[in-house]
Amino acid sequence: MKVSIVGASGYTGGELLRLLLQHPHVQVHQVTSERNAGKPVTRLHPNLRKQTPLNFCTMKELEKVDLLFVALPHTEFMKRFDLLAPLADNIVDLSADFRLKDLSAYQKWYGRRTRSACETRGIRLWECGTPPVGNEGRRDTSAGQDAMPQPPSWASGPFSSLK
Repeated sequence: MKVSIVGASGYTGGELLRLLLQHPHVQVHQVTSERNAGKPVTRLHPNLRKQTPLNFCTMKELEKVDLLFVALPHTEFMKRFDLLAPLADNIVDLSADFRLKDLSAYQKWYGRRTRSACETRGIRLWECGTPPVGNEGRRDTSAGQDAMPQPPSWASGPFSSLK
């Protein structure tokens, strides 16, 4: 599977890159950093020396992939949705931009009401969800969605051990 990471210069993007480089079925195609475009990934992530020859690129240089990970700061993905959405049929958003379904709750916590033009284009609203893990009573919140934001690991970690 060919993947790219938007926002790979930060901690979340760097850790995701480290994990994906070890995955046998994933080819990391491109990683972005607007401020570090053209520079080796290992300049910011020295722990990845001898693991990747990748250089950072800008978001405008991204090519279409199978799966796009977005590891931008909160509210930044929604600003760039129109640029990034056409680049992959599947997107995993690691920010909070689409984490809350209720717009009033989103406004309360993040200080802005509107998420993106995606909602006016008929794209199904993304709902944060954790796939069911051995619990038949849990609803699969990812069914029928175009993309799914991921909950923070500290919140979802305990669920991975449930049977």
